[in-house]
Amino acid sequence: MTKESEIRNQIKNLIKDYFSQGKKEEFTLGKTTIPLVTPSYGWEEVCEVLDSLLDARLTMGEKVKQFEAAFAEYIGTKAGLGIGQATLNSGQGSELLLSTGGGSGSGR
Repeated sequence: MTKESEIRNQIKNLIKDYFSQGKKEEFTLGKTTIPLVTPSYGWEEVCEVLDSLLDARLTMGEKVKQFEAAFAEYIGTKAGLGIGQATLNSGQGSELLLSTGGGSGSGR
């Protein structure tokens, strides 16, 4: 195992430990603050993002290829293509599903 792999594993173990702390506090009416948003992700997703960040392959890496294949299988097509924000002309008779991600937070 390389030093890089060891460090990644240490970071992932720390992330898993962090999420397992269970930040649950007893609710007291009038005193307990209710958060506006609670994360809908866990340590597994954070570790997946960490891999992409450390590999510096956010948009064209292995995880995109895995997603494309899984999505294509899910919708019953031969192939999937992950893109950023774009306009495509797929030709007559082609089926095309586009979704823009992110946004500016302006409510678009």
